[in-house]
Amino acid sequence: MDRKTNQRKIIQLLQIIAMGLIGLFVACEADTPYPDNPALELSGTWQCRETSEKLPPSSYTVSIASSSSSGEEIEVSNFYQLGQARKVRILIQGYYLSIPVQTVDGFTISGTGSVNGRFDQISLTYTVDDQSEINTVQNIFTR
Repeated sequence: MDRKTNQRKIIQLLQIIAMGLIGLFVACEADTPYPDNPALELSGTWQCRETSEKLPPSSYTVSIASSSSSGEEIEVSNFYQLGQARKVRILIQGYYLSIPVQTVDGFTISGTGSVNGRFDQISLTYTVDDQSEINTVQNIFTR
């Protein structure tokens, strides 16, 4: 009887492991191969969810366009809801994003971020200084 009990336990354990592995493979979606021109891959219209220290949460649309032939720089229109005519430059280094210090319409902006492996989500953390206070902001762009 002990031998049958041990065999059942081993079979149950193997079934649990097999189900876990199946779940892992089903849940993992393959990343997009890294593109030759990441800026073109990121170009288009995105939905932004924004939270910050100073303002209530908000959602709005931004537009991303490639701004270099190397594919290592993009411009985001309507960044921080500054309007479609205002653009913020973002540098791309692999999956890492850098917002160099720049002043747009009186707001000094800088920060960092990343893009996921499928190039369908961008996460940014940055500061905005309007000369009276500094606001720390988190954005999630999705499409």
